[in-house]
Amino acid sequence: MRNLTVKIAVVVILLAAIGFAALRLHSIQKSSALWSQAVDAHNNHQWDTAIGLYQQACAANSDFVKKDYPEAISICFLAKAQEFELAAKWGEAEEMYSKIISVNPEKAIKDDIYLKMAEMQERQNKRAEALATAKKGMELTGGSNETLKKFISRQERKLGK
Repeated sequence: MRNLTVKIAVVVILLAAIGFAALRLHSIQKSSALWSQAVDAHNNHQWDTAIGLYQQACAANSDFVKKDYPEAISICFLAKAQEFELAAKWGEAEEMYSKIISVNPEKAIKDDIYLKMAEMQERQNKRAEALATAKKGMELTGGSNETLKKFISRQERKLGK
């Protein structure tokens, strides 16, 4: 009787593993299809569509979140931010830069996103926020960014500090 119980338990565990593997495979296939659609939208400069599809692909398969998602979605957010800047929509541009900082902190430091976000805040007359954002960027770069230093100095003068 004991051997039969062990055999049943092994069969149940194997069936569960097979079921999990099938679900995982379906998840990967779904996210791959979504990712492919997102790349097409991305290549066609359909930023909103690409962002939505990238997010759906990541929801379907968390491996994308760890690997490709931060860079891909950051490019879309950056393109949207630049579109908003050209249209003088400073608040919307600030929001896109903030999203880049959230999903891809390394890119935010490398590509001066803190400076760009601070500039959008300055254009909205949010000088104290602009100064805080620039100081955060300066802190993360180890104080080596000359452009941020100049921006901080200018903001401090304007704020009377």
